[in-house]
Amino acid sequence: MVGFVSGGFNRVHAADSFNRANGAIGTADTGQSWATLNSSSTFNISSNQAAPTTVTGTLHTPCVVDAGVSDCVVSCDFVSPTSGIGFVFRCVDDSNYWLALIFDGALYKKVAGSFTFVQAITAGSGTWTAELAGSSIVLKNAGVSQATVTDGFNSTATRYGFSSVNTAPGPAYDNFSVSTTAANRLVIPQAVRRSYYY
Repeated sequence: MVGFVSGGFNRVHAADSFNRANGAIGTADTGQSWATLNSSSTFNISSNQAAPTTVTGTLHTPCVVDAGVSDCVVSCDFVSPTSGIGFVFRCVDDSNYWLALIFDGALYKKVAGSFTFVQAITAGSGTWTAELAGSSIVLKNAGVSQATVTDGFNSTATRYGFSSVNTAPGPAYDNFSVSTTAANRLVIPQAVRRSYYY
């Protein structure tokens, strides 16, 4: 019988362990180039983590990769976050993206260059995730829900990463990933496969 089974499997669209020599942040493990969206901060590799290294202004500076998917789960470890350190998702450009301020405890969206406060979140280091599906956004830290939002802003955007408005050294980012889960998959018995392919 041909049918569907549940259980799911993950497909990783972008990932970076940052386990490489100190220097420019460069390219993710999955091949995408990291892009810094303004010149207020720069990001480097330091001791197998990503970190903001130079701050020349007071703007939030997103550093993102394009994962090519909009409905996904984004995950990143935030190590020793300080004020201004953020989790960026559903980003189009420097003027349009979502930003969770990890240390400051606030979720914002930046629309046409202006930030709008969405809701408070519990500040803290750890593994933060954004579960994105259509207009639904579920933000978690260590699996604990921090925000559930229904908002279609930038729902088709495909860039994700982190941000800084801080002077290094101090905070760092690690174990970044963007993945999707197929909740159902098609099962075709071996006999059917043989008759089809041969």
